[in-house]
Amino acid sequence: MSTTIASKGVLAIVVIAMLFCIGWIENGQASKKTTWEYKVVEMSSSKPDEEINKMLNQSGANGWELAQADQAEGGLIYFYFKRAR
Repeated sequence: MSTTIASKGVLAIVVIAMLFCIGWIENGQASKKTTWEYKVVEMSSSKPDEEINKMLNQSGANGWELAQADQAEGGLIYFYFKRAR
């Protein structure tokens, strides 16, 4: 009978330790939420590829990540960027 009580005690300690670790991990992740800033660049699709590549490379060098690009009617391309604040 004392082995059963001891086993239940060990199990209870393990469960409490796991809950503590889960809470600690969640709190650590919650405090590390990333906030973003965004920018949109509009360019004509008639621009030379070299000019578009230059803009993309300069944006990347400044920490901007291309999130999406859309081509609209009228020959415009919209580049949507984001970066962590």
